[in-house]
Amino acid sequence: MKIFFYLLILFNSILYAQVEEIDLIISIDEKVPTNFLEIETIRIVKKTGDYTSLDDFSFHQGGLILKSKDLNLMNSENVKYIYILLKYREYCGQDHKDYNYEIEFKPYLLEHEYLILKIFNTSKKRYDKIYYPISKEKKYTYDFDYSGPLNESLIQKRYKKSQKRCLKKS
Repeated sequence: MKIFFYLLILFNSILYAQVEEIDLIISIDEKVPTNFLEIETIRIVKKTGDYTSLDDFSFHQGGLILKSKDLNLMNSENVKYIYILLKYREYCGQDHKDYNYEIEFKPYLLEHEYLILKIFNTSKKRYDKIYYPISKEKKYTYDFDYSGPLNESLIQKRYKKSQKRCLKKS
């Protein structure tokens, strides 16, 4: 019976040693959804144009858990981009609206202690006045916050005349 328990402990330690977690928080329209948000797939695009899709991972708000070999693949030098395909369902009373997002980022972002992905739906008036959408078909934009001294913005903001005047003065 002791051998069974030792084998069980050994199996669990091997199983958990083969996964790694990326600290990832996703906010949509300045809210951190705790449900109705899922990562459907992760697509790794190589410099040659070939890509690999990852389907064996888990996500909860605050963590993306991947196999070590998949994380090593994402960090390899021949990776050009990584895409995360997300689904989000927003409820308003009894009605709901589904959103699909395709988020592109470069592998160097994985080197940071944490990532905060901020998505803004430009189909909503509030964000359409501030942000440019990624394209006409994709009515959203996004940005990453991450640990480190230089936190470069990936999105383009629209500024009202009064905001432009303030920016010129500073």
